[in-house]
Amino acid sequence: MKQCRISNMLDSTKPDIIIGTETWLDSSIKSSEIFPRGYKIIRKDRVGSGGGGVLIAVASELNCEEVPELDTNCEIIWVKLTLIGNGTVYVGSYYRRNVSDQDSLEQLDASLTRICSVKNANIVIGGDFNFPAWEWKTKGRRTLKPNAAYVNLHDQFGDMLDNHNLTQLVTGPTRIDNTLDLIIVNCPCKAIRVEVIPGVSDHDAVFLELDMRPVTLNQNLRPIPIYEKAKWDDIRKDLTDVYATLQDMYSSVNHCANSMWELFRNNLTGSVSKHIPHKTGSMPN
Repeated sequence: MKQCRISNMLDSTKPDIIIGTETWLDSSIKSSEIFPRGYKIIRKDRVGSGGGGVLIAVASELNCEEVPELDTNCEIIWVKLTLIGNGTVYVGSYYRRNVSDQDSLEQLDASLTRICSVKNANIVIGGDFNFPAWEWKTKGRRTLKPNAAYVNLHDQFGDMLDNHNLTQLVTGPTRIDNTLDLIIVNCPCKAIRVEVIPGVSDHDAVFLELDMRPVTLNQNLRPIPIYEKAKWDDIRKDLTDVYATLQDMYSSVNHCANSMWELFRNNLTGSVSKHIPHKTGSMPN
């Protein structure tokens, strides 16, 4: 059921990048069972207990790589994308399992310290941060709800954003009346659109559009052989004939190895071209 809902969401929004948290995946589940073709999936599944897990899915035509050195001992992963005129953008996925989890918050701070030390980096990190007491009335501005629990952790998170010059973009609730799912960036002026949309779980999803132009992988056209339609008997006959010619050349007193190799290569190439159909395809550089 969720796979159909994910497919419907992807068809309607056509995202270049998907940030997922609380994935509940393990090694027995392949990414292809969840996502359709066309995405490179980077996952960090929770080990040793159920639930949790984070992932980032990137459209396959985009130039991206995982950056594990930015990870810390919490549920977080990062990828790096190359952008035209925008340097690089680092995209992170983060999950904090409950409102009282201080260790995960400290590990997030350590990861943000690493990424914020990268010169000229655009940073986008999203996920379920589990800070229900913050109300985000406008972009980047927050107030605490009355009778909030774990005020010290909420304040610690707010100070963390300020210390790293990061802005939180989501202003609407994502689960009941709480804004749990956040998008945090260091380039808020590039945010064109931020919208809470129906999700695939008990949380709504967040749609973010940034004014950034990605680099796509160049596609080189090349001939692709269709082996199931090859005329193997004709190829065997051609190679038998050239073998007889090679034997005659070898028995000659003045035989030349280079001439024999060129004869074999040219005949093999010609036979393959003649007896194996080809189609034109592409592959990335």
